[in-house]
Amino acid sequence: MRMRGTFIVVAGVALVAALVSVRARNDEAPRPQRTAAAGPRAASERGAVPQLPEPPGLVGVFVAREAAELAPLIAGRLDAVHVRIGDEVKSGQLLASIDMRAETLDLAVAQARADEARSDWEVAREQARAAGQEQRRAEALLQLGAASGEERSKAAELERTAQLRQRAARARFTYHYKSAKRARRDRDEASLRAPFEGWVVARYADPGELVRPERALLRVVRRGAVIVRFVLPTESARSLSVGNIVRAHAIDSASVLVDAIVRRVSPELEPALRGFIVEADVEAGAAGIAPGTEAEVFMPHDAGADLDRGSTAARGG
Repeated sequence: MRMRGTFIVVAGVALVAALVSVRARNDEAPRPQRTAAAGPRAASERGAVPQLPEPPGLVGVFVAREAAELAPLIAGRLDAVHVRIGDEVKSGQLLASIDMRAETLDLAVAQARADEARSDWEVAREQARAAGQEQRRAEALLQLGAASGEERSKAAELERTAQLRQRAARARFTYHYKSAKRARRDRDEASLRAPFEGWVVARYADPGELVRPERALLRVVRRGAVIVRFVLPTESARSLSVGNIVRAHAIDSASVLVDAIVRRVSPELEPALRGFIVEADVEAGAAGIAPGTEAEVFMPHDAGADLDRGSTAARGG
């Protein structure tokens, strides 16, 4: 019993000491200033209008208005991919290439045959021209009585033969020329180039893989034109329609605040999102917004009266 009483006394002393310490820290800490939201009397005494907290916006994302899934035009083994996800690309820049060593050899052979056929055609053309001159000379000599009809017939036959050889040589040249052109086109189609200026946002294959025309290798989005995509809750479905203006704020930039015109509203409810998907075109001020940037979207009644004025100015009205 004596030990139990001693323990109770020590515990009581420790509790009192703790309370005194907390009271001392509270006295030393600066007291928070009373804000305008503390009550209407405090606001009216200072002549200030109480500021209500701004309602949170809807969660969205800025996406590119135009994107392209790039696939090769021919099948083959992927030789190299020259870009990575997030890389900025220029229009016409080489992005990927297919191993075309066999096709390059075929092109060289086809080009050599085309050059040989061209030379044969030129030789046959000169022979036909010379045979024509000889036939006309034999005709003139026959009229002067210096040549016989047999000589004229022989010269005419030689001219016809030379013309036929010329046509055959021209046909061979045309065939080999088109073959070389087709091989060159196949070689050029093995290179995947950027269709416009933008960013690489997806990469689906690595060097060494077998690729086909129906399989995309890269996804590129265009720079500049963006839209904002967000989910409209079911309880707000009646408050927004196509043609309305919303305000979107880029989360990673405190200064980028743009107006967007609603262009598409999903007609069906997305059960997983519990809302409707909405897309709005950003009219102006999107130069500093990269696709994939998180957005906070405010409805017209949340953005305030200046939203209508800002959007009208953005549309040129």
